Amino acid sequence: MAETTRKLKVTILAADNLYKREMFRQPDPFVVLTVDGAQTQTTKALKRTLSPYWNETFEVVVKPSSVITAQVFDQRKFKKRGQGFLGVINVQVSQHINIEAGGEAMVTQDLRNSNSTDPVQGRLAVQFRVVSAAPPAETSAQRAIGV
Repeated sequence: MAETTRKLKVTILAADNLYKREMFRQPDPFVVLTVDGAQTQTTKALKRTLSPYWNETFEVVVKPSSVITAQVFDQRKFKKRGQGFLGVINVQVSQHINIEAGGEAMVTQDLRNSNSTDPVQGRLAVQFRVVSAAPPAETSAQRAIGV
């Protein structure tokens, strides 16, 4: 049987206490949101802040086993290879919300490093809300006769 899929609204709320890589300037942070390595969405870059507030919502399709990845980058350094990475969180959907029952969840996690040696600090807050809840249960007899 195939896994249930649902539409999920993911709101990238804010980050706090991002790492300052340069002495005289603050980053222009933005978030790249990815679901299971696909469905990539990007927030706007906010200028010169270590505590950005995006409050941007994206609609994605998820299943219970889906992993949502949110990577924070500095827009000014993003073009340079390997530069501008400010941290990442990975969220297993089923650990925070039952997509079949519906509802919503707020997740705040510490940013982690991926595979670089650059220091990372700060937290990212994300909200999940199921858009399409499970349809009413129908019996196999109703399904068989098309009721």
